[in-house]
Amino acid sequence: SSSRPVSLMALPDGRQVNMKDYAVVLFMQSHCQYSAKFDPDIKRWADTHSIRVYPYTLDGGGDASFPVPMIPRKTSPNSPLADEIMTFFGNGLPIATPTAFVVNVHTLRAYPLTQGVMDISTLENRYASLIQADLDQTDPQHLPPLPASAQLTPQ
Repeated sequence: SSSRPVSLMALPDGRQVNMKDYAVVLFMQSHCQYSAKFDPDIKRWADTHSIRVYPYTLDGGGDASFPVPMIPRKTSPNSPLADEIMTFFGNGLPIATPTAFVVNVHTLRAYPLTQGVMDISTLENRYASLIQADLDQTDPQHLPPLPASAQLTPQ
């Protein structure tokens, strides 16, 4: 196992976090014009900061930024939705693309990062505030709501 150098991010309150403790889970679709617009930006941003992105496709296909995304799977044939979709959208967020979550890779706690196209400076600020909330174990119900975006494709 190759150990990558620790990548630290400074939070607004001065604390530093190891970026390996967090990852982004991204839901996209090959036929979503907004994923096509947003995915290059989030990929570039994540690559710059050594942030792992786990892309899932809702329509089975990839795009230029994530040509081979993962496909959500059902462990039970009776379940109405795939496990990953239940896990991330089970709290009532509409199933739409692009949607991204910040995940603590140790506790698997997930926080909605964006739904719809979001500019990277807004995304970066929200990312930092979600990590602060995770460190402080803030109830996700008390987080600032996702900014509304019309630039998304419902599933």
